[in-house]
Amino acid sequence: GYQRRVHGGGLVVHVAAGTAGLSGAYVVGPRKSFTQCKRLTDENTTTASNVWFVILGTSLLWVGWFGFNGGSSFQANSIAVVALCNTVVSSALSMLVWIVLEYMVNKDVTAVGSCFGALVGLVAITACAGFISPCHSLCVGTLAAFCCFWSFRFRRLIKIDDTLDVFATHGVGGLVGAVCAGLFAVPTDSDPNWKGGIGMHVLLQLFGVIISGLYSMIMSLVLFVIVNKIMPLRVDAVDEERGLDHSIAGQRECPQNTLLRAGGFDTTYSSL
Repeated sequence: GYQRRVHGGGLVVHVAAGTAGLSGAYVVGPRKSFTQCKRLTDENTTTASNVWFVILGTSLLWVGWFGFNGGSSFQANSIAVVALCNTVVSSALSMLVWIVLEYMVNKDVTAVGSCFGALVGLVAITACAGFISPCHSLCVGTLAAFCCFWSFRFRRLIKIDDTLDVFATHGVGGLVGAVCAGLFAVPTDSDPNWKGGIGMHVLLQLFGVIISGLYSMIMSLVLFVIVNKIMPLRVDAVDEERGLDHSIAGQRECPQNTLLRAGGFDTTYSSL
């Protein structure tokens, strides 16, 4: 009789994507340029290839997320309004908290890091966007930034090369959002979960995260292994060295920020 409360597919989209991405990264293996860090304060040698596109993509995601979270109520009602408000508040605060954490750890603030901060706030608020108050969305954004930031750091200690940090962003962020849905959701008389109180609600949300994550991870791992046997997923060393833009897409990438430099823009940046 109990049902898990999740808004906008926080489990089947984010948690499932995060664990599936981890399985894929394990099967494909690390890139040649991947450097395993020995300490949490060490930096990986890889950097974003185009920071301006990262900022542009984050901006498009931020706007698109309003339709994703607001539209998940399937009608123009109070739930949609609350979801839109929570989406703004959580992502904005998450970005600010990420900036503070990045400065405390790296003594530097980067544009790419700020974008990741906003993104993890969007991911985390998805699962509970329509069920919590805007004040509680501040807590969700703070928890998401803190948990995902340190997940990024811990990921660098292992040999799995999750190139875009899908698990740290979507897996951990989805976990935070699902738990916060059980912790902060406003109770209703028609919701059977509240018969057991907040503790039961949180346990049910955790149960949903574990089941969804394990199912997605195991099934994805099986499928990745099968496909890899039939059609290798990893390119050979020569193509990897040349770059996939050239070896697969058949063209070279644009010269590094040529147009921006010609316009007098400073294109230097730091890694995350």
